[in-house]
Amino acid sequence: MKVLSGALKRRREQLGISQAEAAEGICHQSLLSRIERLDEVSNITVLQKLCDRLQLTVSDVARMDNRMLTTLSVVRQLIERREIEQAAEALENPG
Repeated sequence: MKVLSGALKRRREQLGISQAEAAEGICHQSLLSRIERLDEVSNITVLQKLCDRLQLTVSDVARMDNRMLTTLSVVRQLIERREIEQAAEALENPG
């Protein structure tokens, strides 16, 4: 998932905390460095925890295109119908 350019780094610096402090208990500092450098994160749980630590919401920093929103909507419906295997497949193969 793409993250708005520089959003996490800017907020971390506003709060005056190091990458190691921001990442502690969430992920390795090198992963946070990579996320800040590439403005991309592959693990939504890590993004959520980092946002919590930085007093942000995921919607403050995440960019989702319409295809991703459609995929998530389909996945939600499949999960509600307890079609877990199909939901996993939809996440792995969007579109």
